[in-house]
Amino acid sequence: MAQYLAQILFEQGRYPEAEALARQAQAMREAAGTRGNQGGRRVLVRALVAQERWTDALIEYDRMNQGRLPLDEVGRRFWTSSDITMALIKVQRFNEAVGMLEAAVTEHRAMLGESHPITAAYRGLLGAAQAARGDGQAARDAFAAVTPILLNREMDTDDGGGATARDRRRAFILTAYIALLSDPGQRQLFANLDPADEAFRLAEVVRSQAVNRALQAGALRASAKNAALADLVRRQQDAERYVATLYARLADLLAAPPADRDEKLVADVRTRIDALQRARLAMSTQVAKDFPAYATLTAPSPGTVAQSRATLRLWQRLLGRPASESGSLCRGDRA
Repeated sequence: MAQYLAQILFEQGRYPEAEALARQAQAMREAAGTRGNQGGRRVLVRALVAQERWTDALIEYDRMNQGRLPLDEVGRRFWTSSDITMALIKVQRFNEAVGMLEAAVTEHRAMLGESHPITAAYRGLLGAAQAARGDGQAARDAFAAVTPILLNREMDTDDGGGATARDRRRAFILTAYIALLSDPGQRQLFANLDPADEAFRLAEVVRSQAVNRALQAGALRASAKNAALADLVRRQQDAERYVATLYARLADLLAAPPADRDEKLVADVRTRIDALQRARLAMSTQVAKDFPAYATLTAPSPGTVAQSRATLRLWQRLLGRPASESGSLCRGDRA
C-alpha cells in the first residue's frame, strides 16, 4: 500500500513526500524478507531523479544491483528506464548508459515500432548519451530522427511516469540536442540546416513546457463551460490513463522469463494499446478541428528566430527607433 501511495504522491509532483514514503515501503518489504520486489525502490529512484539528485538515485540503483553488471534479463527490463539512464548520463557513466539504451532501443523498436514515441524517447536518450560521450555523428542522427516525434504532442504516450515525467524526459533530450547544435566544434554535422535557428526553436519548446502545463490547467477548467469540449477532454484523459495502465501491465508481462510468458495475453495487451492510441489520436484531431482555440492554447507551436525578428521589427516601427538604440533583443545573432 505504501508503494502505491508513494506513486500517487510522485504523480502529484510531491517528490520529497514520495521519496520518504517509497523509502518506507522498500524498508518494510525488506524487513518482511521480500527483497526480490523492488517496486518501492523504483518509485524512490524516480522521486530522486525528479529532484535532480542524480547521485542519490544511482546509489539506490547500485544498491539494487550490488555493482554487478550486466544485469540478468529480468533485472535489465525492470531497471532500464529513462530515470536511471538520465542519472547515468548526468554522473558521466556514459558507456553504461549507452549499453542499456542500445538494448532498450532494439527491444522497443521490435515491440512497438520505430516511430512509436516510447521508442523515440529511448533513442533520444541514447543520442544524449552518445553526445556526452563525444560521438557527435551518432548523436545527431538519433536526435534528427526522434525530434519530430517528440514534438508531436498528438503522439504523447505515458509509460507509467505521468505527464510531468514525460515532459522532463523530453526536455532532457532536447537540451542535449541544443548543446550539440550550439557546439562550434560540431558545425560540420549540420550542413543541411541552420543550427542557430534549430537551437532557438527547440529552446522555445523546453521553455514553454512549464508555462503550457499551467495554461492547460486553466483551459481545462474553462472547458467545463462547453459540454462537448469537456466530454472530449475527459475522454482523452481517461484514454491516456488507461494507456499508462496497459503499458505498466505490458512491462510486467515482458519482465517474465520467456518460458513463463503468456504470449497470447501480451498480444492482447498490445492490441488494446494500439486501439486506444488510435482513439486518442482521433480525439486530438477532433479537438483541433472543432475547438481550434483550445488546441492552440494547450499545444502551441514553438516560435522561431524568423518570427522573433519579425516581431522585433514591428516593435521597432511602433517605437520609432532602431534595434541599436534598444539593445540586442532577440536578434538571433550567430557566433
